[in-house]
Amino acid sequence: MSLDLFITIGGKAGDGSFLIGDILAKTFRLTGYNVLTYRDFPSNIRGLPTYYSVRASDKPIYAVKDFIDYLVAFEFEAVEYLKRYFSNNTVIIYDNSIRDIKDIGIKSYGIPFKKISINNLGSELFKNTIALGALTYILGIDEKHVLNVLMETFMRRSGEIMDKNVKAYKIGREHAIENIKIREEFGEAIGGEGFLLSGNEAIAIGAIIAGCRFYAGYPITPATEIMELLITHMPKYQGVAIQVEDEIAAINMAIGASYAGLRAMTATSGPGFSLMAESLSLAGMIEQPIVIVYVQRAGPSTGIATKMEQSDTLQALFSGHGEFPRIVLTPGTVEEAFYMTTEAFNLAEKIQCPVIILIDQFIAQNRETVNTIDLSRIRIDRGKLIVSEVIGDYKRYEITDDGISPRTIPLVKGGIYLANSNEHDEKGHTAENPWIRESMVNKRLKKLEVAKKILEENFPHKIYGCKNAKMAFIGYGSVHGVILEVVERLNIREPKAKYLQLRYLWPFPSEDVNKFIHDVDRVYVVEHNAQGQLSELVRWATGVKTSKILKYDGRAFRPIDIMKVVGDG
Repeated sequence: MSLDLFITIGGKAGDGSFLIGDILAKTFRLTGYNVLTYRDFPSNIRGLPTYYSVRASDKPIYAVKDFIDYLVAFEFEAVEYLKRYFSNNTVIIYDNSIRDIKDIGIKSYGIPFKKISINNLGSELFKNTIALGALTYILGIDEKHVLNVLMETFMRRSGEIMDKNVKAYKIGREHAIENIKIREEFGEAIGGEGFLLSGNEAIAIGAIIAGCRFYAGYPITPATEIMELLITHMPKYQGVAIQVEDEIAAINMAIGASYAGLRAMTATSGPGFSLMAESLSLAGMIEQPIVIVYVQRAGPSTGIATKMEQSDTLQALFSGHGEFPRIVLTPGTVEEAFYMTTEAFNLAEKIQCPVIILIDQFIAQNRETVNTIDLSRIRIDRGKLIVSEVIGDYKRYEITDDGISPRTIPLVKGGIYLANSNEHDEKGHTAENPWIRESMVNKRLKKLEVAKKILEENFPHKIYGCKNAKMAFIGYGSVHGVILEVVERLNIREPKAKYLQLRYLWPFPSEDVNKFIHDVDRVYVVEHNAQGQLSELVRWATGVKTSKILKYDGRAFRPIDIMKVVGDG
């Protein structure tokens, strides 16, 4: 029997929704199912609504589902907030310690999680684990699998905490056995290799494997986990990862580390990237390799720090003063985030420019099943780096056929040079002569031609669906999965739709986009912002005015959101 469940756990921050959501996700993965998690949470610590969703299926998962199959609600507000995602088949399991749900119109079961926890364990803190027990019984999951994950989760806590959580789980399961008759026909899937990973985790791991040995950052949601993971693990690999006083210091220290010969990285979100803009231009002028992870969130200003958005698309492409080459990579899955990170360091050093990995909160902080990472695909290419001795008169910014000059690091004999933020000649000395200025601008920008060839080889844009379809979709980043699911739905009966996944945005792939939309009747650009920034880029590059499918409420697209716009094709 095929299984495809979408389960949401809702309450207030502090109710423990994330804890049991994580346990549930790991249990599904342990039993062989593909998993996607979706966290919808506030920026404060306690008190406001928090929702953790888990989709589990024996088939590949691309996006969250249209409707919730099961809702575990610790507060009535969760029912009210999420009812727009209910269908006639939704089942609600709610805490009726305070109030009952009346006339909701769909199947619901009240369990006094809070009262049971207080009466049996002396505190309401264990109501979430009691709910986990009831839910996993209803889902038909073997108790042994849940207990394995539960005990692994609490193994670093005191024995008393573990014992109480195990007891709470069993109490919740027994209550469900006695009082609730519905139960899923759950069977273990044929589990392939793979594990659960978030985008931030994938990027941190990818950076270490790629040879990154210096990281400087400042905490900022939703990018902070990258810094935390690297501070914990990079010293094991003779690297340095530090928290600094602000984002200006972070990028400048990363540039300095790169100058000294290390592969260096920083990560931030919108407000932090704004502070980095001047130094981004510095890296462009002195042609210094650096990798910047840019995790978008809902703005402007502080905005909604824990919500997703793609409203910084144009900032990532055009922020900074003056004209200089940059590369902007746009992974659409966690697995792509890993591989693109490993290649970002090669690109930065081969092209000698900043490389931006542009994702958003959805990819950064949610987990999905990732196939076993193939380390044989990882290679290290440091480009035109001289590490032994320079023969002859060294010109750091020598004008070459491809615009890329030989680079040295400190202590290389004969390789001393001036990294000058002013316009400069081939040796780095300040120069304002018009012919030198023009030749240096042309030299730097010429590197984009080389970058484009490398990107076309390593990260070609992917086309899905029917090759000759008259309906076309274009998107990047976190909309990738939802568009895939929509295209599959549209093509079930007859071939109608195709989809272009943009895997890098700069250099902008004008030729690829033009070729893709040739002879197409309708072009939909799907993105998480209010003004259609990617759509405007497509119009600028092709002259074609596209239809915009936009969402900017901080929540992920569901397939039905797009289907309502395009109809049945």
